[in-house]
Amino acid sequence: MTQTHRKNGEFRKGHAIRQKGDHPADGHLHIRVPMETKGQWVAKSRSAGLPLSEWVTRTLNAAS
Repeated sequence: MTQTHRKNGEFRKGHAIRQKGDHPADGHLHIRVPMETKGQWVAKSRSAGLPLSEWVTRTLNAAS
């Protein structure tokens, strides 16, 4: 584990990365899409009241 984690695996208080759920999101996904597509995704995530990362995660989980 890195220095940003406590011995029990939790993030240290005040860390810039928020942990959502029971496990830290330590995986990384990088995709390239046309800006028009990204703009559509951003608009949909905002209308759902979610950050883009969370909206994409929920959408992909629902599709799998």
